[in-house]
Amino acid sequence: MKTIEDVIKENPIKEYKENASTREGYSNALARLGGYDKIVVVDADLGESLLTNSFKKKYPERYLDIGIQEANMLGFAAGLASCGKIPVVNTFATFASQRCLDTVMQCVAYPKMNVKIIGSHGGIHTGEDGVSHQAISDIAIMRSIPNITVVEPSDAVSAEKLFESMLKYDGPVYMRLHRNKTPVIYDNNSEISIGKGKILRTGSDVTFIASGMMVHEALKVIDNCQYTSIGVIDMMSIKPIDKNLVFLAASTSKLVIVLEDHYVIGGLSDAVARIMAEEGFYSKFSSVSLEGFAESGKPNELYEKYGLSAKKIKEKYKLS
Repeated sequence: MKTIEDVIKENPIKEYKENASTREGYSNALARLGGYDKIVVVDADLGESLLTNSFKKKYPERYLDIGIQEANMLGFAAGLASCGKIPVVNTFATFASQRCLDTVMQCVAYPKMNVKIIGSHGGIHTGEDGVSHQAISDIAIMRSIPNITVVEPSDAVSAEKLFESMLKYDGPVYMRLHRNKTPVIYDNNSEISIGKGKILRTGSDVTFIASGMMVHEALKVIDNCQYTSIGVIDMMSIKPIDKNLVFLAASTSKLVIVLEDHYVIGGLSDAVARIMAEEGFYSKFSSVSLEGFAESGKPNELYEKYGLSAKKIKEKYKLS
């Protein structure tokens, strides 16, 4: 029987020639690696929204649509994992973290079942779907549960690479995805895995530590600044976090700013701040996060209103 390493080697990532969303990257990886027969895709009637139909078309016998009953879906997945399968569970991030919390805690995390939880449409960048579908506490919730690993890719390639890493990792993993298309940051040879972030730029004045959609806002800030030396770290592995990159940012920059499309409590900001406090770094710390609920609107308009856009970040910190 082929190992997951065999399947990955035989089915390399195809080159992205235009903008793509992280959910598209995940979908492509799912179809590309579906030949690994331990994978079972479990869906909550969201095959079109999470693009899992790519797997369904190729491997219908291992695609199970449970319907709109997310908590039961997680319990079902835990049962599959107990039989040696690798269930990949799919729903919106807000439902995966909130509606399914008790089942995730009791059936997946506590027994450390090898369940991969995909939560799509993370953050207010989801836009017009409104508060009910804008997951702004999902990372905090999943971070707080023992045994669960938490990752958030920033582009289609990192989504594919992280999914590969998830399949090789024995234990529950939560991956936060996004609906909207973005530029592709990484090439197909980039080394990306659980537990590691990526340095995109180095800077001595400010270092942004960002995840997901906010990595792109950080890069936009750099494009519009001539005199401030700005570094950017893509902290795609939020738990476990890459402490070495936090150390690097805190020891080489005057100011560390965390950028996250998430509520200010419990997310990436708290993870970075705790490391800096525990290690006694004297560099200044700040964060750009959500202070409360947002509303329905176009993603770029919401980022502007709630201070997450590159323009607002530049103005807040007087970057030039």
